[in-house]
Amino acid sequence: MLAIRKIDAGDYREMKSDYAGMINKLEVRLASMNNEADDIEELLKNGIDRLLNLKMLYEKGKLAETRDLIGSIYPENLYFENNALHGSIPKVVVQYRI
Repeated sequence: MLAIRKIDAGDYREMKSDYAGMINKLEVRLASMNNEADDIEELLKNGIDRLLNLKMLYEKGKLAETRDLIGSIYPENLYFENNALHGSIPKVVVQYRI
């Protein structure tokens, strides 16, 4: 078959039936990936909008909301000692490079 670069009808039907299931699975996977891309774009848009509003959320939020915001940035408890703020290193939410 490969030596003469021709495929007879029987071989073609066999290959077609062998690959039909694989093609269907890949088409379903491709369709789901398109939906995931739309979901990811929406998540990114919402995330960026929220990052841009952090200052406003902190300044205008109620005490519980402000505490939750700080808690989402600092993974462990913060405490004051000798007029200094102590705690773990904040989570890197966004890193800006030039």
